Amino acid sequence: DNVGLTYYRLGEFDNALVYWQQALAAYEKLEDRPKKLRIDQNIGLLEIARGHFDVARKGLDAALRAAEDHQLPEEQAVTSTYLAELALAEGRHADALGYAQHAGEIFARRADKRGMIEAQLLAARTQLELGNAAAAKEALAPIALGELGAEQHAIALLA
Repeated sequence: DNVGLTYYRLGEFDNALVYWQQALAAYEKLEDRPKKLRIDQNIGLLEIARGHFDVARKGLDAALRAAEDHQLPEEQAVTSTYLAELALAEGRHADALGYAQHAGEIFARRADKRGMIEAQLLAARTQLELGNAAAAKEALAPIALGELGAEQHAIALLA
């Protein structure tokens, strides 16, 4: 999975996809649902980056259903985060806010601070796109800037 992510981050999407498809086949044989779902999530991100939003949505929707069916809350939250990113890229702001809220609730139940911050940042970015700076600041209010990574800190400063 890390090799695929490295290719993805380098922008070598074709290589990432080949690696992830091979890993997906192996995880299916091993019946490793969480790892299979992570690969499905990564392929969804890749399709978002390529601008293949319909393909990304189908894959991520299927991943979310599988995570729910197998009661994998972390994968539900991560997939909801990616669906929020997709909705935001498509300009479907209400859906982006809904997915971000859903992810945030799951992350909060799991006391996953990093995930909660990511969901709050997604909500803030969506509110900024809507021109609602006050709501963006409200979404960021629970976050201490010292808890953020560099990219997250930059997003928070924009609000």
